[in-house]
Amino acid sequence: MNVTQVRIEPLHFERLHESVVKVFKPETYLSRIEKVLDLAKKEGLTHLLIYADREHFANLHYFTGFDPRFEEALLILAPDKKPLLLLGNEGVLYATIIPYDL
Repeated sequence: MNVTQVRIEPLHFERLHESVVKVFKPETYLSRIEKVLDLAKKEGLTHLLIYADREHFANLHYFTGFDPRFEEALLILAPDKKPLLLLGNEGVLYATIIPYDL
Protein backbone atom coordinates (compact mmCIF):
# COMPACT_ATOMS: atom_id res chain seq x y z
CA MET A 1 0.00 0.00 0.00
CA ASN A 2 1.39 3.37 -1.04
CA VAL A 3 0.63 6.41 1.09
CA THR A 4 1.14 9.88 -0.31
CA GLN A 5 1.12 12.83 2.02
CA VAL A 6 -0.04 16.14 0.51
CA ARG A 7 -0.15 19.50 2.29
CA ILE A 8 -3.35 21.42 1.64
CA GLU A 9 -3.32 25.17 2.22
CA PRO A 10 -6.22 26.48 4.31
CA LEU A 11 -9.03 28.23 2.47
CA HIS A 12 -9.63 31.91 3.15
CA PHE A 13 -13.03 33.45 2.56
CA GLU A 14 -14.00 37.08 2.18
CA ARG A 15 -16.39 38.49 4.70
CA LEU A 16 -19.79 38.55 3.03
CA HIS A 17 -21.45 41.19 5.19
CA GLU A 18 -21.35 42.97 8.50
CA SER A 19 -23.23 41.65 11.50
CA VAL A 20 -26.99 42.06 11.25
CA VAL A 21 -27.14 42.85 14.97
CA LYS A 22 -26.56 46.47 15.84
CA VAL A 23 -27.05 47.84 19.31
CA PHE A 24 -27.77 51.57 19.33
CA LYS A 25 -27.00 54.17 21.96
CA PRO A 26 -29.25 54.14 25.05
CA GLU A 27 -30.80 57.46 24.01
CA THR A 28 -32.15 55.88 20.83
CA TYR A 29 -34.10 53.19 22.67
CA LEU A 30 -35.27 55.55 25.43
CA SER A 31 -36.52 58.01 22.81
CA ARG A 32 -38.48 55.24 21.10
CA ILE A 33 -40.02 54.26 24.43
CA GLU A 34 -40.95 57.87 25.18
CA LYS A 35 -42.62 58.26 21.78
CA VAL A 36 -44.66 55.07 22.07
CA LEU A 37 -45.76 55.97 25.60
CA ASP A 38 -46.91 59.38 24.32
CA LEU A 39 -48.98 57.62 21.67
CA ALA A 40 -50.36 55.21 24.27
CA LYS A 41 -51.38 58.10 26.52
CA LYS A 42 -53.29 59.72 23.63
CA GLU A 43 -55.18 56.45 23.26
CA GLY A 44 -56.00 56.37 26.98
CA LEU A 45 -53.57 53.56 27.83
CA THR A 46 -51.48 53.57 30.99
CA HIS A 47 -49.19 50.60 30.26
CA LEU A 48 -47.88 48.76 27.24
CA LEU A 49 -46.96 45.07 27.22
CA ILE A 50 -44.65 43.95 24.45
CA TYR A 51 -44.45 40.19 24.03
CA ALA A 52 -41.66 38.46 22.14
CA ASP A 53 -40.55 34.94 21.33
CA ARG A 54 -38.22 33.32 18.81
CA GLU A 55 -40.48 34.03 15.85
CA HIS A 56 -42.01 37.33 17.01
CA PHE A 57 -39.19 39.47 18.35
CA ALA A 58 -39.13 42.64 16.21
CA ASN A 59 -41.10 44.93 18.53
CA LEU A 60 -39.04 43.97 21.58
CA HIS A 61 -35.83 44.33 19.58
CA TYR A 62 -36.91 47.81 18.46
CA PHE A 63 -37.21 49.01 22.07
CA THR A 64 -34.26 47.14 23.62
CA GLY A 65 -31.89 45.68 21.02
CA PHE A 66 -32.60 42.29 22.65
CA ASP A 67 -33.64 39.25 20.63
CA PRO A 68 -35.09 36.49 22.83
CA ARG A 69 -33.50 33.47 21.15
CA PHE A 70 -34.21 30.85 23.78
CA GLU A 71 -37.53 31.64 25.44
CA GLU A 72 -40.31 34.17 25.64
CA ALA A 73 -39.90 37.69 27.00
CA LEU A 74 -42.25 40.45 28.07
CA LEU A 75 -41.39 44.17 28.18
CA ILE A 76 -43.63 46.33 30.36
CA LEU A 77 -43.65 50.06 29.69
CA ALA A 78 -45.36 52.72 31.82
CA PRO A 79 -44.94 56.49 32.02
CA ASP A 80 -42.40 57.70 34.60
CA LYS A 81 -41.33 54.11 35.37
CA LYS A 82 -38.17 52.25 34.49
CA PRO A 83 -38.94 49.66 31.75
CA LEU A 84 -39.40 46.16 33.12
CA LEU A 85 -38.24 43.12 31.14
CA LEU A 86 -39.45 39.70 32.23
CA LEU A 87 -37.19 36.85 31.12
CA GLY A 88 -36.50 33.26 31.88
CA ASN A 89 -33.13 32.08 33.15
CA GLU A 90 -31.77 31.42 29.66
CA GLY A 91 -32.24 35.03 28.56
CA VAL A 92 -30.83 36.88 31.57
CA LEU A 93 -27.15 36.91 30.61
CA TYR A 94 -27.94 37.54 26.95
CA ALA A 95 -30.03 40.58 27.94
CA THR A 96 -26.89 42.33 29.20
CA ILE A 97 -26.53 43.74 25.67
CA ILE A 98 -29.35 46.17 26.44
CA PRO A 99 -27.53 49.50 26.78
CA TYR A 100 -29.79 51.13 29.36
CA ASP A 101 -30.98 50.34 32.86
CA LEU A 102 -34.21 48.41 33.20
